[in-house]
Amino acid sequence: MAMAPDFPALFSFSGVFSRRRPVAKVETMSDEDRDAVCARRDFLNRMMCENASAVQSEHGMQAMMSMYPREF
Repeated sequence: MAMAPDFPALFSFSGVFSRRRPVAKVETMSDEDRDAVCARRDFLNRMMCENASAVQSEHGMQAMMSMYPREF
């Protein structure tokens, strides 16, 4: 009994990993955008450290988003 099927394979992973995909052009952020992103990231990190149990579930995350709508 062979491990290979008698019918041809419908999908092969060899083509997935060997293909080259086009890379999107990376645009540089302005200093104001970078500062806003860093501020949001710092806020989220602080909230996760202070209230770890609040962000463990979808309901907790929704509650945090409703309490701080401008930060998310």
